[in-house]
Amino acid sequence: MSKEPRRARQVRRRAIEAKRAELGVSHTTALRLVEAEQAVAQEPTRSKVPSNDVLPGGPPWRPDLEKIKAHGEDPEIWARILCLECGCRVAGACDLCPGCYCFNDQCDGLRHKQQDLINVQAFVVNAWVPADLGRREFAEQLAGAVRTLVRADTGERYPGRAEVFQSVYPGQTYPGLPEGTRHAAVLVDTWVLRDWEVDGEVEAVSDDIANALEGFVREHYPAAWGPVAHPAEDKDAERIVQDREFVVFTQDPDPMLLPGGWEDRVARLTALPEGDEAATPPLDELPTRVVDDRDQGWHRTSHDDAMYRADFGERRGLTLLSYAQLAARRGPLRPVVPPTPEDDAAVTGALRLAGRKAAATVLVAAYRVAKQYNTDAGRSVSRLYAGREGSNESHGLRVLAWEVGCDLADRPGRYHEAAAETIAAVLVRWTSSEDTFTEVAENLLYLFAEVADADGGWEEVADRYLQPGARVGHPAHIIERVRLFLMGKSATRLSS
Repeated sequence: MSKEPRRARQVRRRAIEAKRAELGVSHTTALRLVEAEQAVAQEPTRSKVPSNDVLPGGPPWRPDLEKIKAHGEDPEIWARILCLECGCRVAGACDLCPGCYCFNDQCDGLRHKQQDLINVQAFVVNAWVPADLGRREFAEQLAGAVRTLVRADTGERYPGRAEVFQSVYPGQTYPGLPEGTRHAAVLVDTWVLRDWEVDGEVEAVSDDIANALEGFVREHYPAAWGPVAHPAEDKDAERIVQDREFVVFTQDPDPMLLPGGWEDRVARLTALPEGDEAATPPLDELPTRVVDDRDQGWHRTSHDDAMYRADFGERRGLTLLSYAQLAARRGPLRPVVPPTPEDDAAVTGALRLAGRKAAATVLVAAYRVAKQYNTDAGRSVSRLYAGREGSNESHGLRVLAWEVGCDLADRPGRYHEAAAETIAAVLVRWTSSEDTFTEVAENLLYLFAEVADADGGWEEVADRYLQPGARVGHPAHIIERVRLFLMGKSATRLSS
């Protein structure tokens, strides 16, 4: 690993390319010419000492903030800079010299051997902890576990810091997991400052971090399984960082481990992705299902966390989100609620009014609403099914509304117009409210079954063209599909 700072390497590379273009020489010749010029320029002289005449061993030199402010530049940004020549930041200062990278060849301090703070390794930690241990509390404990690292064979102690990312994805479950125990998995991104020119130092530091993480968990939460801390694959780490539920940091780390702009980085990472700011209600107050502002349905992954999965999420590229993320990115959210008694009465009253045209009337009403939503600007037909889009009932309603309801809509003698208008108005109210959303397909089937069972079964709610054995009207398989679907919640389904 090169000892040159990133900025110096870039300047050096550009100088070599410029020399090649200027003289028309090979890369090797240009490299030697640039090295010779730099060697002459780096001879220690009084001109290399900062303007305040501070010699090595004195306090770090700082730019004149008043002069910067007078030129209209942001002093808060430049206040982090030690040297305007090399760009060395306050957090990267060496305590043995004026502190900036201009003294790389004059000072043997560790900062000059390793000018950039090194991200050692990202680890995925799997542990089995008490079920009542909070996710954030456990992450904070792991962040503190690497504050002081210990080299096992020598006992050397040195500082470290970590950023611990809690994934929004739920932990795996195992059939043999002891009662009162849960699986915890987090990403621990670790940083230390070491002399990387020492052979085997990278591997040794990685071992020290893994030992610190596993040792802490083993000491505080002993379990038959784990813990395990293993290096994270880049794609897995990137996914967790991007879709994090939250991130916590090592508290009060060594000042040498805080690079410039640290405060900005903390503020950026601790903010929920994409400006998510919505607070998460207590778990027992979270709705089981919600519909977002784009008519997409979401359901909770379990009653033990605040994570929501989209209906057909993988097909639509929608990832798992916390309630706070979902509310901020796709809100306002509408919890899925049961129908009101008034709407129940309106639907059952309309079905009884329709009599033996009830079956056809329901399908025509569903078709009309689906067609309306399909043509509304910015809306999708999915709005009619968003309360529980992945259910068999929603799938059946979608298919039969378009295949049968569409056909029946052109035959006004087969359905009851007033009843269809009433049912359609209720369906729109269920799915267009600004505050709540009522699942359509299953509730509609329960209400239809209530009327069918009370009035005598399928023969009393469907006309002769929808009766089994009918010779005209619809193919036999369509009649059977309609009957089985609409009577799906009926106690007389099999006897009808």
